[in-house]
Amino acid sequence: MRIALFLSPHLDDAIFSCGGRILAAASAGMRVVIATLFSHARRGASETGAYRARRAEDRLAAGLLGAETQWLGMRDAPFRTHVRRTFRGLLYTDYVEEERWILEAVRRLSALVGQLKPALLYAPLGVGNHVDHRVTFAAARRLGLPFSFYEDRPYCFVRHAVSWRCARLGNVAEFPRVAHWRSLTQSRYVRSFLGHGADRIACRAEAMRTTSNAVGSPRLVPQVYSTTNPRDVGRIVDAICAYRSQTPAFFGSRAATLRGMRGYARRLGTRAPQAERVWKFV
Repeated sequence: MRIALFLSPHLDDAIFSCGGRILAAASAGMRVVIATLFSHARRGASETGAYRARRAEDRLAAGLLGAETQWLGMRDAPFRTHVRRTFRGLLYTDYVEEERWILEAVRRLSALVGQLKPALLYAPLGVGNHVDHRVTFAAARRLGLPFSFYEDRPYCFVRHAVSWRCARLGNVAEFPRVAHWRSLTQSRYVRSFLGHGADRIACRAEAMRTTSNAVGSPRLVPQVYSTTNPRDVGRIVDAICAYRSQTPAFFGSRAATLRGMRGYARRLGTRAPQAERVWKFV
């Protein structure tokens, strides 16, 4: 049986971002494996029980789309260093220690890929700039395999967020930075997690920055996939909402989740109720 492997930084990202691709692969008769890298808290942390509950949510959500889960057991960013315990630390602070985690992710993913020998490979593009998404992206790139990179949701719903990420990867020269920051601060997830004061000021400065160290990098080419069957769209929404501990802060209600999906499909140029964009390096 052919296998499709989806890499997920956390216990929700792959289904949040590319439920349509997951469902399509499963419906085509493929074995679909969602591998979450940062699936655990630090041993002994008070949040251990919450992560156990999140893994249960992950298994339920994957099952709704005909997929299975594998958890690679790496620690979520706030449990690796105190630097990652603020919004700024998670999204905008570079930290040399992450190289260690990229290498560890490569080691674990190499073993998994060798075991599964997948025919299709998906990984996050890193839209939104969360450090765990960037680590997953970097590890996938270092594997040297033909990954398709999905746009991370709900981060890509923020206007110009994809352009911001592409600029950081050396694929976009310029974009409306002020409009990007304004849209960012109006998004649900930022309103849920970013406070005011020095942290917010520092985040704005970083969000306005477009400096890239990837000049001359391979070109990114997009492909849009639409989901037109209302029943399939309902299954995707069901799977997203199965993450009961996370969905309210990131998407809101079920109706709001569906509105966000439809709105982004329109921005991708389709009248379908659900559409996803993936990118490949050429």
